[in-house]
Amino acid sequence: MSRPRLSCRSFEGKTDGCADAGRYGALSIIERMKKFMLILLVTLATVCFARESRAQGTLAPLYLFTSGAGSITPFQNGDLLQVGQSNNMTAIPDSGYTFSSWQLVNVFIFSQTNYDGSGNPILPPLVSVVPSLVPQYTYQPVLGFTMQPLTMITPDGQNPNIAEIVGWQANFVAVPEPSDAALVVFGFTVIALFRRKRLPKDGLAAAYDG
Repeated sequence: MSRPRLSCRSFEGKTDGCADAGRYGALSIIERMKKFMLILLVTLATVCFARESRAQGTLAPLYLFTSGAGSITPFQNGDLLQVGQSNNMTAIPDSGYTFSSWQLVNVFIFSQTNYDGSGNPILPPLVSVVPSLVPQYTYQPVLGFTMQPLTMITPDGQNPNIAEIVGWQANFVAVPEPSDAALVVFGFTVIALFRRKRLPKDGLAAAYDG
């Protein structure tokens, strides 16, 4: 049994019913395209926001060095901190030493992958850390700083791979000990003051007269 064909007059008996049907179909397609574009824009915005959030939450290693006898608290060399976050750390000298300064350090990280005779990579790669001191100082033992990101110097995939990051060095110096001559002079001065205090006035006068 064949299906009845739809006549152009079936749209309210008007001869332009086919044209109306075409317009209705075109409008439906346009509406679907608008909805699709809206969903696409929302999706792209969500992805971009997620990427930005992940970038803000990136962790980077904190490189710390010391010169002289002392320590750094509360962080240790190699601790992972959030990039862009503000932090404080304190330099504490050991006994017999005093804090001198904080010094900025440019830290270069070299990573090289070697290969065996068959062309297979030998893992893990060789990593070396090279500090380069910068003549920039801070003279308070408590240092406030903002964690900086790790910057790639060489393109991705290059061997060796070189990266750079900012670190800090705490400088401590030994407390100078008095010389032997100064100790001798100090000892005689103390003895003279002690004897003068114990002598009576008459004895003191006699000591000067004699």
